[in-house]
Amino acid sequence: MKTLLLLLSEQHIPNLQSVKMIIPDRIVFVETEYVKQNNIRKHFIDTLSISGISPTEGFDHITVNDENSFNETKKRLETIKEHCKHDDIVVNITGGTKIMALATFEVFKDVAKSIIYKPLREKYFIDVLNDAKIEVTKNINIREFLRGYGFEVYCNTNPDKYNQKEMLYPLATYIAANISNRDIQGFLGKIKYLEIVKKPRNELVIEESDKVFINDITLKKFMIGQLGMNNGSENHLHGIIKPDVMKFLTGGWLEIFFFALFSKYSEELGINDIIMNANIIKAGERNVRNEADILFMKNDMLFMVECKTGKQEHDEKATGTLYKIEAVTKMLGANKVKSILVSTSENIQYSETDTKKHLLSRAKTYNCSIINKANIIELAKMELKNENTVTKLQELLN
Repeated sequence: MKTLLLLLSEQHIPNLQSVKMIIPDRIVFVETEYVKQNNIRKHFIDTLSISGISPTEGFDHITVNDENSFNETKKRLETIKEHCKHDDIVVNITGGTKIMALATFEVFKDVAKSIIYKPLREKYFIDVLNDAKIEVTKNINIREFLRGYGFEVYCNTNPDKYNQKEMLYPLATYIAANISNRDIQGFLGKIKYLEIVKKPRNELVIEESDKVFINDITLKKFMIGQLGMNNGSENHLHGIIKPDVMKFLTGGWLEIFFFALFSKYSEELGINDIIMNANIIKAGERNVRNEADILFMKNDMLFMVECKTGKQEHDEKATGTLYKIEAVTKMLGANKVKSILVSTSENIQYSETDTKKHLLSRAKTYNCSIINKANIIELAKMELKNENTVTKLQELLN
């Protein structure tokens, strides 16, 4: 029987990766009082459940009252050793305290098949018994990452919705590349104005009397050819704008542009899971929701992308969004979280190309990257010209 012994801590990813790689028959948890009080073992077992992993021989656990006591930890571990002496034992000492790791090594060094440890930011385990490196072959997805910290994530994963987003990607790319065009700005602003004035419950009906027009030939072709609008007298567009398209035109185009961009180059960027329009909530609760425009996993790290269009006049100093990002990151209590603010607002720039230095400094404190209007235009134009966008994206993600 394969038994895997895990030292639990707040950071669950190395433990989860070892479970997914080994698929043990039984898992033995070693937890501290802090881990016990914060339900970390429960969160881990819940994570295994959503991963489809259910050890045939179940789970066992011991609690170490004094995590800094070598002798107490060793004494508690001896009971597990006796119970598992006929098993193929693998021990993961990445979690817990250093004292716990030392005591665990001392107890199991003569009976374990392997004692493994995962260095920070590396993609391998070190088998300290056999002086070998073991490549990490299993990725962690978004749901597994969040559930390990006691959170759930919900989003619209309907394939038809994602197909529509892919269909709108060329239009989103065109808008992104030409967002400084006043004609396009005026058209999008008019749609936003009509949404506010008409307050449609579902579809937005555009009439000729609304005087919606656009001179940009390419955008007009998109609106008539793909989105079903009609060209009336005096070149006024009219027709019915469906809710998803209305959301797209009033700012959603930026989310779709980056969602499709990250998806398109996911392999080159090392992205193994990505979703958009997500809600992060505390497991078992439904009242408080934290929205994320885009979430993706890269190198065992969760990236949260916040997309902002328009002038953002309500946030002239451009700090409100950074505070929100920092609050959500702190709420998760996870070390491996990075955020990205994507904004078309000129409030965050001190020149046509450069972000304000005090914002970059604050963003760095929050482990946040900023992609400004100039970056957005550059990326979109590179896409339209079929140039290598990956290098620029990698630069902006760091």
